[in-house]
Amino acid sequence: MRILVILLSIILFSCSGESKPVKLVFGLTSASSEDAVKRALKISSESWNVVEDTKLADNDKRPAYHFKAAKVSNIKHEGHEGITKFEFFNNKLMSIRFYPSDWQKYSGFMSKEIGKPLVWDGQQEAYKNSKVIFNKELTGKYYLLWQDENIYKELESWLKEYS
Repeated sequence: MRILVILLSIILFSCSGESKPVKLVFGLTSASSEDAVKRALKISSESWNVVEDTKLADNDKRPAYHFKAAKVSNIKHEGHEGITKFEFFNNKLMSIRFYPSDWQKYSGFMSKEIGKPLVWDGQQEAYKNSKVIFNKELTGKYYLLWQDENIYKELESWLKEYS
């Protein structure tokens, strides 16, 4: 009987829809809270610049929705300085965008880091359930995006069903 209970628990846990956090960048994993990210990277409240904070009214009957994005200047990744944007969905770290100050040097470094050349507007698999996207904004700024696909799909599903 005890073995049956354990097996049922394992099955229920694996089917719960909860995904495991994935490795992103700066030693962070997805699903971390905003406070955990600030603590891990020793970011002061003054340096944490919230650029978007969208959430439902308290009396809204739809499932929880809270999207928050913050930018921080002067963060270094492997000696390369840049601006970093952190995006959260329902208080779970979903993605990190890194805008290097010197894109040319950083691009060469990252090509070596992931073991293949970067592709413009292409996707490079970096870690399980996470992808690195090399991209360029309409403003001309280059960035790399690390993203947890499962949390991103949660956001997309919410938007598709409830917005």
